[in-house]
Amino acid sequence: MRSARSQVTVLLDGQGGDELLAGYVPYQYVYLRQLLKQRRYRELVKEAWAARDVLRPLVSRRLRQRRGRLDVRAMLQPGFAAAAHDPGYGRTQDDLKERLLQDLLTYSLPCLLRYEDRNSMAFSVESRVPYLDQELVEHILKLPAEAIVHDGWSRWILREGLEGTLPEKIRCRRWKVGFTTPEMRWLKARRATFTSLLQSPSFQARPYWKGAEVTRAFLAACRGEVEDAMFFWRAMNVELWLREFCDRAVVVEGADAHEALSAPYPVGVKRRGSMAEAGDRVVAELVGGETAHARAAEHLLATYKANAGKHLFAVAGGRVYARLPVRTDLVKRGDDLIDVLKAHVDGHVHDGDIVVMAEKPVASSQGRSYHLDEIKPTALARLLSKAVTRTPHGIGLGIPQTMQLAIDEAGAPRILVAAVASAAGRLFGRRGLFYRIAGPTVEAIDGPTPYTLPPHNTHAKLGPKDPDAVAERLAAHLSEGRERPVGAAIIDASDLTATVLGGSSGVDRELVATLMRDNPLGQGHEQTPVAVLRLVGELAAR
Repeated sequence: MRSARSQVTVLLDGQGGDELLAGYVPYQYVYLRQLLKQRRYRELVKEAWAARDVLRPLVSRRLRQRRGRLDVRAMLQPGFAAAAHDPGYGRTQDDLKERLLQDLLTYSLPCLLRYEDRNSMAFSVESRVPYLDQELVEHILKLPAEAIVHDGWSRWILREGLEGTLPEKIRCRRWKVGFTTPEMRWLKARRATFTSLLQSPSFQARPYWKGAEVTRAFLAACRGEVEDAMFFWRAMNVELWLREFCDRAVVVEGADAHEALSAPYPVGVKRRGSMAEAGDRVVAELVGGETAHARAAEHLLATYKANAGKHLFAVAGGRVYARLPVRTDLVKRGDDLIDVLKAHVDGHVHDGDIVVMAEKPVASSQGRSYHLDEIKPTALARLLSKAVTRTPHGIGLGIPQTMQLAIDEAGAPRILVAAVASAAGRLFGRRGLFYRIAGPTVEAIDGPTPYTLPPHNTHAKLGPKDPDAVAERLAAHLSEGRERPVGAAIIDASDLTATVLGGSSGVDRELVATLMRDNPLGQGHEQTPVAVLRLVGELAAR
């Protein structure tokens, strides 16, 4: 609309054409169901065969969605689900014209027209929708269904009427040019931030859903195991709306109502904090109000600041934990990690804490970071690296140098078996087989991305050597002179996954992985490759 406004002031728009003339493929499926209901079997077979090229992808997608369909009711708290009721809405699946009328008046078109009006008016464009001319709509809906869908063609009467007017390539085009809003793609691209939201005490304590179940289902959806995206989108929006309008005041804080009636109140931008900060602010209330746990939560909130987009607190097993990010200097080859702890970490640690360190500083201190020029890739490494997907979150084995490190670390036979299994798994929709076979030490190998900061932007690295022993050594130092031991863990975390590579004795690795799966560490400009995990208290329901 913005682009059009520079050239014209009135536009003809095609809104309503698909809802009136069955332009979407699912409408053809509804028509087949109608023929089946009417026992018009000969026409059913004829239509299904004629439309097989456009129906086959639809059927395949429906079967895939059925296998991975999310049971939304299982995500809801029983009390909330019992108080809610089905409003009884539902689009018909076996009457084409009734379905078109429903979409015209209730389901599809009203919201599309709202978008149309808002977008056009935002740029003073007068948008006209000729397909919604009242007489045209009435005429089309009086026609028999076979005038709309016929011989495998949607919008049949329109195509027939435009013969000789439109080029045949356009008039007989089988595939509609269109798109749906890619909610799940957005969510996957920001999965760490959204996982942080879902694991936050604020979300987990709501009386509407089972927070732990929603988080598990969301991560399954990110792995491609669950198809439904709208439930997560809606739940997240409800949570953010509640934070903005219910959990904190919506009026100007500190305003005098009587004075405001007689004198103007100074207006201007007033920062209310991020949504993550709004979620963290209610933690004291959720762990006991005026108890020692609440006071501890308030102290941590005043002392520490989470990395951008992440929450300071997270829930695991019904308990609230703080994840305190700790800044350190850049760790280089030959540095002693105990000295790093003494200089930057010891003062943040209490009895019973778990100190989590990212694998990158550990590997760097061990000299397992190599300049790309030092690595001489073989032909096998060059070949296998071409099949690896690169992402902004990490390049993994996507360049010959890192693939060569993997071959050196695990051996060529194991890497070949992992590559073959991964390729076969993709044919059946299974992912993640490569690293299950290659192992966590190979998964920890990484190379520079466009976001890697110097000096690591010219280096590739192996995972840390003997991470369990490293964790034991760190834990021994951290526990000196304490009544309760302090645990330590070495973790490979990114915005895609979190893997515990090593841990000291007694450390609950599953707990660490759960608390770190939103990647609260920051190893770029944040310089926080260490997090102190601390139990704050039991989560109270709202």
